Amino acid sequence: MNEHRRSLLSLSLAAVLLGAASCRPDPATLVHEYRQVKGGAGWNVRDTITIPVPPVSRAGDYVLGVGMRVDNRFSWEGVWVEAELQADTPRVHYTDTLFVRFYDEKARPVADGVSLLQVEVRADKPVSLSQGQRGRLRLRHLMRRETLPHITDVGACLRMEQSRQE
Repeated sequence: MNEHRRSLLSLSLAAVLLGAASCRPDPATLVHEYRQVKGGAGWNVRDTITIPVPPVSRAGDYVLGVGMRVDNRFSWEGVWVEAELQADTPRVHYTDTLFVRFYDEKARPVADGVSLLQVEVRADKPVSLSQGQRGRLRLRHLMRRETLPHITDVGACLRMEQSRQE
């Protein structure tokens, strides 16, 4: 009976360690986080989404991505978003404007989903970050209408450029 318990304990420990190893995040991804839009009434132009950037573990060129989730009542082709990255030591200030497209010219969805649509777009130019740098990402929409209804979540991703990963 004692040997059976040891075998069961060893098997359980192996399962826990295997499970923990499989949950390890992708080392090339520095940030991948979404924030729920406040209040549920949509994204207001005054509501800047701020996402902290943890210390960079591997220096390199990182590509910024912006993502958005909308419900199926969203009626615009897409949303213009200003993405700003501020990092310190050494100081980096990176700004880009991205168009997050949900529908094509014929009003067909180009997004993934059924009741919620999700799209992620990438910036064209990477930003160089040094080891140990930290900072924050700020996202705000640039549309004429102050509040864009039916946007539920806005997020960002900072991932090491594919050619630099080893």
